[in-house]
Amino acid sequence: MSGLKHLLYTSVAKKELEQHELEGLLAQSRANNAQADVTGLLLYRNGCFMQVLEGPESKVDTLYASISADTRHKNVFLLYESAISERDFAQWSMAFNGNESEKVEGLSDFLHPFRSQDEKRISEGAIKQLLKRFRQINKR
Repeated sequence: MSGLKHLLYTSVAKKELEQHELEGLLAQSRANNAQADVTGLLLYRNGCFMQVLEGPESKVDTLYASISADTRHKNVFLLYESAISERDFAQWSMAFNGNESEKVEGLSDFLHPFRSQDEKRISEGAIKQLLKRFRQINKR
C-alpha cells in the first residue's frame, strides 16, 4: 500500500459558476472523494479554483489526472505535492469556499479578506500556513 500524500493545484473555470452549480460540484466531489478515501479542501472565488487533495498516493494521483482532464476548467497548475504522515483535512471529504454567504455545510469565508496583487511562487511554508489558517477559521 502506498503512503499518504497531499497535492495542491489551481485552475480557472471556463465559466463563472452559479451557487447551485458550486453546490452540485461540492456534492459530487464529496461522494467521489469518500469512495476513493481522499480528503481535502476546495476553494472557489471569482472563477478560480484552488484545491488540496490528500490521501493514498495512488488515489490522489488518479484523481488529479481525472481533474486535469476535466473540460469544465482550464489552466490546471500543480503548485505543490509531498508525502505526508497525517491528513490536514481528515474530517472533510471536501471543505469548500464559495462566492455566496449562504450557509452550506463546509462553507467558509476563508478567501474573502484576501486580494491578490502579484503572482508569487508559493513556498512549502506558505502552503502550510494557508492550511493552518483554514483549519483555525473552521474551528470557530
